[in-house]
Amino acid sequence: MVLWKRSVLLGLLSWFIPFAISFVAFPLKKSNAPLFGTLMYLVVLLTAGALLIGYFRARPVLVGEALVVGTLWFVMNLVFDYPMFAYGPMKPIFPF
Repeated sequence: MVLWKRSVLLGLLSWFIPFAISFVAFPLKKSNAPLFGTLMYLVVLLTAGALLIGYFRARPVLVGEALVVGTLWFVMNLVFDYPMFAYGPMKPIFPF
């Protein structure tokens, strides 16, 4: 049984935590872009792992439920990131 309230709240955190850390670490992007990229990959992975452990605290892990929650978080992150990449400061500029 999916705990929808908990999964949506943790889904919001799965986007907000890496977003907040990226603001703190953004000066590193200019001086060492590969390090910034690696750091952000690690932050996303550690955040997702910690939040998934928090979601299943004191309950058995069911693979189907974990897939539903992971898919929900993935879709939520895409929805939250879309405005930044389509209209915001991360909008790609194509030379043609």
